[in-house]
Amino acid sequence: SIENNIKQLTIKESDFQEFKLEEIIDFSQNTNSSKYTKAFINDNKWEIPVFSATKDEKVVWYWYVKDNLEWVKYFENCLTWNIDWSIWYVFYRKWRFSLSEKVIPLILFKKYKDKIDENYLKYLLQISSKERGFSYSNKAWKWKIKDIWVPFPLNEKWELDIRKQREIANKYKKIDEIKEELEYLFDNIKNLQVII
Repeated sequence: SIENNIKQLTIKESDFQEFKLEEIIDFSQNTNSSKYTKAFINDNKWEIPVFSATKDEKVVWYWYVKDNLEWVKYFENCLTWNIDWSIWYVFYRKWRFSLSEKVIPLILFKKYKDKIDENYLKYLLQISSKERGFSYSNKAWKWKIKDIWVPFPLNEKWELDIRKQREIANKYKKIDEIKEELEYLFDNIKNLQVII
């Protein structure tokens, strides 16, 4: 479970407070509609990246679009969750960007902005996505993710401990880096050829 994963990464035992995702995320924030096509973006090219449902955080499949277009939705400094294709991926994206219809923004309510670390939340949601079996045939629609419970470590004052969240997120990041390095080494080993 998510909580067991966190406790294994915590240096010393902590108390946790759990929140449903709908208590901390503003689900009234919508992504762009199906009218927001590659053809439209191609006709309105400029500087704002448009991210689609990919497992690579930096890839901009939908190219770049003009800023401040009338009906286009723009976001900045928030989490994004793929509801289709690469469903297990959640990213914290900085600066200004836009999203295809296959990706939803996960924007924290203002009162949690300084209390919750988005990278910590990102890793927990990726774990939860796998536990719930989201896939191409079981898409991660908003109504399916609102009731996800997320545990947050507390400090001595029984307040959300953002320092500990960051500490745990950094450990998850290191694990991801090790996995990527092992995958790279494994791919190289597979491609080795013995010359006789």
